[in-house]
Amino acid sequence: MGGIRTEKQNDFWDSTWISDQFKDETEMIDRYIPKVSVEYSYKLLGDVKGKKLLEIGCGSGYQTVEFCQKGAIVTAIDLSRESINGTKQRCMQNNIDNAEVEQMSAEVLAYKDNSFDRIYINKVVLHTDKQKVLQECRRVLKKDGVLVVNEMLKQWLFSFPYRTFSPYRKSKPKYITMAEVKSGFVEHKEFYLFSTFFLFLFYLKISKKIAFGVFNSIAKVDEAILKVFPCLRKFAWLTVAWLRK
Repeated sequence: MGGIRTEKQNDFWDSTWISDQFKDETEMIDRYIPKVSVEYSYKLLGDVKGKKLLEIGCGSGYQTVEFCQKGAIVTAIDLSRESINGTKQRCMQNNIDNAEVEQMSAEVLAYKDNSFDRIYINKVVLHTDKQKVLQECRRVLKKDGVLVVNEMLKQWLFSFPYRTFSPYRKSKPKYITMAEVKSGFVEHKEFYLFSTFFLFLFYLKISKKIAFGVFNSIAKVDEAILKVFPCLRKFAWLTVAWLRK
């Protein structure tokens, strides 16, 4: 995850990214469970083939591989050494040779102005100084470049027990508020409300197919509720926000 952190926090991320179980659980909660919101964020990126794409906070590298397979010229960064090592290994396993993977802070990007066509951030801003990251993103984006951010909202209605027991709490996350979303981005869309009450199903010894079935069915209801009652958006789990330079 990109950002300026203390040595203790860096040690936490390095130790967690070593764990295969942590990687699997992170990919599940960041990519596979919220599939609709992630696919929406990809849609906002548009056709990335041949585009220079900066991924901030590459984690285990699964999205780095996805972007490369879509034809993007990917630069992936993270502050964790283990994240970088894991991402490089994952790229090698998938025969990816068009990715630059570097250890770097999202708050001080070592790139020239107007360097990238696209910037993508998935649940990383909460671990950084938001204003510094957004300023740096705007700086390194080319004219007409697009920044897409997929983040958890601070006032998420069913944040318990996830935020209480998740190892992420040790990183002291600063979740984004709806006010910050509105002030920092051109447009945004929120996902998942009452469906997130059932996230616990994914941690029980039951079929993942059943868990996905329950979650996705209620998520469809959530979409209608959030459309009819926009005042409830601040209580959703995720926001996908974007801006064009």
